[in-house]
Amino acid sequence: MAVVLALAAHAEGGAAATLTVVVEGVDQAKGQLLVGVFTSRAGWPKAEGAAAVVRAPAQAPRTEVRVEGLPPGPVAASNGAKGLVGTPSFDDARSSLPPGGGTARVSLR
Repeated sequence: MAVVLALAAHAEGGAAATLTVVVEGVDQAKGQLLVGVFTSRAGWPKAEGAAAVVRAPAQAPRTEVRVEGLPPGPVAASNGAKGLVGTPSFDDARSSLPPGGGTARVSLR
């Protein structure tokens, strides 16, 4: 099972948005991907700190996972960032989830 991490910070008021996480580089259509979405930087990147967790069947070469009900605002989900060792920092992976929803791309290595 692959674990994919994303972060969404709380926004004041406003409607919920949907984040579509596109996981690229999935080698086999076997098993599941686990996508964790975080509402604070403090939980990044530990799965037990996730505000939402979505499991999706792996589909090669890419898997799309929809995470609904997130507050618009800052999000982090790789965003093409590369950590020197392991997961990139939140600041390196940061982008923004607009009220109408958005897409984050994650590449498995």
